[in-house]
Amino acid sequence: MRQLVPTVNEVSGLLEQVSNAARSVGLDIASVTPQPVTPGGEHYDAHRYRLVVKGGYNRVTEFLTNVGSLPRIVTPMVLKMKVTDNTATAATGSHRAMPASEAPITTEFDIETYVARGSEPVTATRRGGSTP
Repeated sequence: MRQLVPTVNEVSGLLEQVSNAARSVGLDIASVTPQPVTPGGEHYDAHRYRLVVKGGYNRVTEFLTNVGSLPRIVTPMVLKMKVTDNTATAATGSHRAMPASEAPITTEFDIETYVARGSEPVTATRRGGSTP
């Protein structure tokens, strides 16, 4: 259970897992931005991070599947996709344009993960480590 919902927010470990999930399908993570922590009741807090990735549609879907399969609960949310500028003219100007599934797109979305509340409060600035 502690692997699915840890008692400390291990940001570096989570970001490493997400980064590995992106690399395994050939995607680049353009940015990661922490969002405010949301209290989720008396038992946990929800931690969100906004990600921007660049790559083909099929790679993005594989990446989202990998993120959803991580050892801890991580939920992709609020997905926005747009075709990268350099392919917009190629897709309309040629019969030999790249298939939509391979055209580079920029995808922005949030991932949400949860941190169980232990004997001491968990804050957005708390770093991973052992608890007394």
